[in-house]
Order: sequence, then structure tokens, then C-alpha cells
Amino acid sequence: MAASNTAAPRAPRAGSSGGAGGGPAVAAMQKQNAELQESVQGLERERDFYFNKLREIEVLLQAEVEARPELEAEHDGVVGKVQAILYSTEEGFEIPEVEGEEALAGDGQTHTRTGEEEETF
Repeated sequence: MAASNTAAPRAPRAGSSGGAGGGPAVAAMQKQNAELQESVQGLERERDFYFNKLREIEVLLQAEVEARPELEAEHDGVVGKVQAILYSTEEGFEIPEVEGEEALAGDGQTHTRTGEEEETF
């Protein structure tokens, strides 16, 4: 029986030098990671910016349809066309079901997320 195979697994080394500093490879990777995180944050801000604009348009359309229900019946009208654009999805894309949330099929139904405002997809 070989006892050497049952030794506790070792943590992976941070760098090839084995020293505490990690060397230039680790520093380069940390710099690249910081740049990528900054890029992701910028993209998230941009995504949120455009999402909020679309959400404002959606709320405006909903208010207009509530005030004038005949607008929703006109599928060839501007309201129907804008709603079709807002609720369209890419082929093969399905809105994932999130815990505490109902799955939607782009039908314009309102749902809520825990701790957030109402959202309509």
C-alpha cells in the first residue's frame, strides 16, 4: 500500500518562481484582469443606460395604450410596431426562469423581481 498517493492536495502556485511576489507573469495577468474588469463595468453601465431608455419607452407606450386602448388593436400602427420591436427576441433565445419570477414569452405581461421595480419584457 502506497501512502504517498493519499497526501493532501497542494494549492496551485501563483507563479513559476515559487516566490511570494509571483513575478512579472502574475503582474501582467493582474493588470489584464483589472483592465477587463474596468471594461466589463463600462459595458454594464452602457447596457443599463440603454435598458433604462427602452424601459421608459415601454412605460410611455403602456400609459398611452391604457388611455387609448384602440391603439393596441392597430397592429400596423406605430404603437404595435414599437411593441413588436421591444418584445422581439433572437431566434433560439428563451427568457430564463429566475427563482421567484414567472417566465415570459415576450407577451408584454408585467412581473416583478424580488426587491426591484416592476419590469415588462
